Amino acid sequence: MSVAENCVLIRNHGELLQAENCSMELPFVCKRPDTVDMFLSYPGHVVTLRENLLPVTYISLESAKAACLYEKDHCTGVVSSEKKYFLVSGTEIIQSTGQAHDFYLKTGCTQGHFGTHCQAVCPPCHNRLPCNAVTGTCVGTSSFTCTLQSMDPRCSGGKVSSNLCPFRPKWHYFHSACYYIENQSNKTWAEARERCRSFKETGLFVMNSTLEKMWVLSQNVSSWIGLTYMTRNSSYIWIDGTAAGAQGSRIFTIGSPILTKQKTCVMTFGYFLVSDVCSSFRGWICKRAEVVSLYTEYSGKSLYTPHVPTANIYRDLEAAKNVCRVRQMCTGVVLTGNSYVLHSSTVLFNSWKNGVDTLLKTDCQHGRYGAQCEDKCPKCLHSSPCSGYSGLCSDHLYCSNKTQNLFFCESGYIFSGKCPTEAGWWYWHGSCYYFQTTRKSSWMEAVQLCRQYQDAHLLWIVSAEEKEWLLTKTSQITTWTGLSGHKYCSVLAWSYSQYPYTTETWLPVRRRTSNYKCCAHFAGSDGSLTAIGCSQKHLWTCKRKEEAVDILQYSPYYLLGKATSNSSITSLQEALKLCRSQRSLCNGILKSEEKHRTMFASQIVQIKGYTGPDKIAYLKSACAPGYYGPECRETCVCNDPVSCNPFTGECIGILQCLSEFVEHQCQRGVLSLKCPRDPGWWYWNDTCYYIEARNTTLTREEARDFCTAYNGTHLLQLDSEAEKAWVSSMLNGSVWIGISTLGQRSAHGNSKKTPSGLSAPHSKTANANPNECFQLGAAGTVRRVSCLTLSSWVCERKEGYSMFWRYPGRVLLNPLEQLNYSSLAFAQSACFLEPHCTGVTKWKKRYTPVLGTQLVYSLNGQDAAYLFSACSEGWYGSYCQEKCPQCPGKLVCNKITGRCDSRVTCQERRDLKLCEYRLTSSHCFAFWRYWNGSCYYFAPYVMSWREAHAMCRKFKGAQLLKLNTTEEQIWVSQTVVRNSWIGLRYNISTGLWFWADDEQAAPSWDLINVTDYLAVCVQIMPTTGLFTASHCTKRAPWICKAPEVPGALQSAHHWWSSLVWSVLIAVFVVVITMLVTYGTVYRQKKTEDTQQERRNETPPQGSGLKACET
Repeated sequence: MSVAENCVLIRNHGELLQAENCSMELPFVCKRPDTVDMFLSYPGHVVTLRENLLPVTYISLESAKAACLYEKDHCTGVVSSEKKYFLVSGTEIIQSTGQAHDFYLKTGCTQGHFGTHCQAVCPPCHNRLPCNAVTGTCVGTSSFTCTLQSMDPRCSGGKVSSNLCPFRPKWHYFHSACYYIENQSNKTWAEARERCRSFKETGLFVMNSTLEKMWVLSQNVSSWIGLTYMTRNSSYIWIDGTAAGAQGSRIFTIGSPILTKQKTCVMTFGYFLVSDVCSSFRGWICKRAEVVSLYTEYSGKSLYTPHVPTANIYRDLEAAKNVCRVRQMCTGVVLTGNSYVLHSSTVLFNSWKNGVDTLLKTDCQHGRYGAQCEDKCPKCLHSSPCSGYSGLCSDHLYCSNKTQNLFFCESGYIFSGKCPTEAGWWYWHGSCYYFQTTRKSSWMEAVQLCRQYQDAHLLWIVSAEEKEWLLTKTSQITTWTGLSGHKYCSVLAWSYSQYPYTTETWLPVRRRTSNYKCCAHFAGSDGSLTAIGCSQKHLWTCKRKEEAVDILQYSPYYLLGKATSNSSITSLQEALKLCRSQRSLCNGILKSEEKHRTMFASQIVQIKGYTGPDKIAYLKSACAPGYYGPECRETCVCNDPVSCNPFTGECIGILQCLSEFVEHQCQRGVLSLKCPRDPGWWYWNDTCYYIEARNTTLTREEARDFCTAYNGTHLLQLDSEAEKAWVSSMLNGSVWIGISTLGQRSAHGNSKKTPSGLSAPHSKTANANPNECFQLGAAGTVRRVSCLTLSSWVCERKEGYSMFWRYPGRVLLNPLEQLNYSSLAFAQSACFLEPHCTGVTKWKKRYTPVLGTQLVYSLNGQDAAYLFSACSEGWYGSYCQEKCPQCPGKLVCNKITGRCDSRVTCQERRDLKLCEYRLTSSHCFAFWRYWNGSCYYFAPYVMSWREAHAMCRKFKGAQLLKLNTTEEQIWVSQTVVRNSWIGLRYNISTGLWFWADDEQAAPSWDLINVTDYLAVCVQIMPTTGLFTASHCTKRAPWICKAPEVPGALQSAHHWWSSLVWSVLIAVFVVVITMLVTYGTVYRQKKTEDTQQERRNETPPQGSGLKACET
């Protein structure tokens, strides 16, 4: 037999085999063992379509394959997912998301063949996987990935996920749309709609097809969708405005049909659509298109990356955006010139170079961030969005290297302009950190030192990422944290109370103390916390949020200093941004005429008398209220911590610039409240200057005496060319200065200044004429003239020098309301700011600014008065030119009034405000009260008006009360306790009111109209001080008033002696009467008792006869 005949066939109904030519075309029969595996494996791939299949899950691949073979044409393969196996009926093999699935295709074809009877040959595939044995296409070539539904693996659908859908939990892909299915938290319908809107171009689910409806309902969840019931037209409307149509007829209502009108929102409920009350709490389903605009533009900003590969730089913007869109790790594209750079960083910062912008890839809507865009951004400059990744504003972030590469911050680090500028402060992820690396302190000291910065606290740690960053900064050192505990360290808490402490595995705490209270330090070696005794000394770390307040606003104020920018800026926000970027080179912003100028200021002054457009000063300070200086270590002396001047620590408002000098940048015309208050005193460079401008001229010696009448004051001693130039600019002519000979100090002055370096004639002292003294001219020239020449003059003194004079054991009255301090410096600061303040009173270890001018003795020897006066000892009055009188004994000359004070004593011990009503004087009679130079007696018993008038006239200069001022009327009303007679009465014939012993009519007072002409005398009412007319015969208390009488208290004439004797005699008479009455009654009673006893002892008549008979 030939080779061509080497094939065998079998004929129909034949019983024998027959040889035939092998090239002959005949039907054929194939055979294979039933143990052959009918499935081809496609690792990392999935088929999702499972229509018309029973929802059965298999626990083994073999059982799933057997079931698929049994299903014949209905099952196309098996998908493995999370160690379970599912039957599918689809034919499109798709790459699995995260390589989480494997697909086993049921086919009889060998690898490389497909089609009916496996007769088609697969094309070559680049991924080395076999082609689809059903369709013949290469698998895994689509631009999307798929997965079985994690919520319900039995779902029927197509593609589940796409690279263009958000890479976030609970997002799914189906038929060219992305879906978010929330089944763990519940919201009202309105809240759910808002949560959907947090994503870009996303809203509550709107149904477009029956297939989509089947897919959504198959999720078997109870979730809000974007369908509502409109009662006006009795129909269901989608949130995009389209009518539900036939879909609305298949919506069920929960509860009674009577409540239908209230149930206006629709949700999925298992496999049905159900109408429910919109305020119910449900899950929700969001939907958005597969392709949306993911990029948010950030003008002038770049993304922080230490290095960018060359492959990430593109020349075409659309190409860069498309590549970034499908790369999961790509966060944005930085645009600069003709280059477009892909970045993987989430930290935005302000570029030093112009023309740099960033397109940040984010699913979150403008102003949103978070795992599901659920958090709202803080307010950023120019309403720019925060980072959709971190939620942080990048308004004040910069690269430390200004010569940065256009694409990243090369050889630099990111700093925040809102962090303090001192060395040791660092920025990381929205917070500022201060690492103290040289000085050690206890835990409590460290807490206080941190709190001296605005909104700063000892370190608290919130994440493992933060801990890892801290390790890079702390190295091998240990540093205090804000974690402390009590109850033997069993209860722990951060010193930053807004962040509660929770135990974390990534932040272990070791306890190494048996104390009741413990504090924890952070070990830079391993990142652990160790609880130890709080008194131990360690380094410390402070932390504060970047958004802490660092700008203080004052209006109308002006800044003295140098501008740090060449031009003004219209926008305040841009000025703030520039100032913060300049760090320590800028400490303030000055607004004038709608323009802003960044400044390095040395002083801030209040504009006095200014009524024009806003002039506002903005000060940049990292310190908490009440602190200033390097590292905020200095304590302010200002009584109001919020008004603390960050330059000096004193109150803002101490320095004032007259409005007419603002146009000269306040280089002149500045006043200081710590200089004497007399006109003519000016401020410059921490010094007060008196420049005579009253057209008064004096000899040089008279000018010197004028100056020395002020405490610590002398004629001007020029110290520098700058001082000479400033003084000269204030002059209209020549003035005396305190230099008697060139290069020497004045023979009468006490200045420590030397005139060296000044442009003055350089003649030797030995050749100088002793009768010649120096004058300074308006042109700045210094010349010698006769000391007897009449001229103006200039005095100088140190600002604030010895302005308060202490008087122990005395007090000043009339305290200012609500101003009470534990510190004398605070009280003095408040007194400087109050124009009418006369000093400070120390009362019961507290200090109070006061308005009183009289020095009064206190019953408490620890009290003291601090009188506000710039005058030297022995001087008082205007310009301190009045000479004090000689005061006898312990009396002292009052530097305000010039009177010899301290004759008056306050009898009050508890409240300084009540002192005014309980004053006594050695020049007033006993039991009389003192007020404002007069003596008053408030009678405790009653008399008629005439009797009271007569009683008052018995005392020298006294009369029934005659009021002279409203203040006196108020004082009397607050002192009297009952309606009391005063010296005012009505003249019926003239119809006028007159004071007793005064022929002139009284001024108009608030009187009750006289309706009874017999009620012609007047009483004053307590508290209100109003007057009431009364019958003069009515008995009432009365008030006497008298001038001070020297020696009245020691006078032999005691006006009250008759009263005392009358009382004593009355008491004596009553006592004698009682004794006599008692004696009479006692004797009478005793007589009666004696008689009764005698009667009892006498026997009855006849009793003796009977006895004899017996």
